[in-house]
Amino acid sequence: MAANKGLLQLAAAVRGGLPGAGVVVDEAQLLACGVNLVQGVTRAGQARAFSALWPTIATACVDAEVDVIADLGRLDRATAVMPLAEHSTRLLTVASATLESVMHLREDVQDLMGALAQVAAIPVCPVLVGPDARAGRDRADLDQMLDDAGMAVRPTASVPFDPKALARLEQGESPSGRLGRTLLLRGAKALAASLGIVEVVPA
Repeated sequence: MAANKGLLQLAAAVRGGLPGAGVVVDEAQLLACGVNLVQGVTRAGQARAFSALWPTIATACVDAEVDVIADLGRLDRATAVMPLAEHSTRLLTVASATLESVMHLREDVQDLMGALAQVAAIPVCPVLVGPDARAGRDRADLDQMLDDAGMAVRPTASVPFDPKALARLEQGESPSGRLGRTLLLRGAKALAASLGIVEVVPA
């Protein structure tokens, strides 16, 4: 990845407060798999240096001429990147299909929904990553747990745990070829379809 493009440069570009519609795309780099990526920071200190700019970065993402998918990491109401969550069309909360991870997700979702309710009605979509063979049962269990807790979230979606396919994707293999028939890619396409996202096949 080129060092002269990424989140640091995006922060510098929006520092004036009036970012153009193309500023996010300008700082993205095309990966071999066909995805445009704005590279993040590698140290917490770098992120803290422009923490006051997150609202402007969020506005730039909303105004971008493309869909923006942001990995916000471990998110709570005190996290600096909350402005991105508050400007989201949908918020996906991801957990592995283990008891510990699901319990963390329940706590995090409850906190997030309380914070987001003060800003906008943003759909929260839980996503479980785990074995495909028991995905249906895992989704039903999480839906029941969140419903019992009074959390009005979207039905849980799932993505199969498929480390071999993930490794191939990370190595740059095109998702439009044989890789597209793996559990991981079929699961990702199903998730995108459930969110109303139209698949774009790279040329």
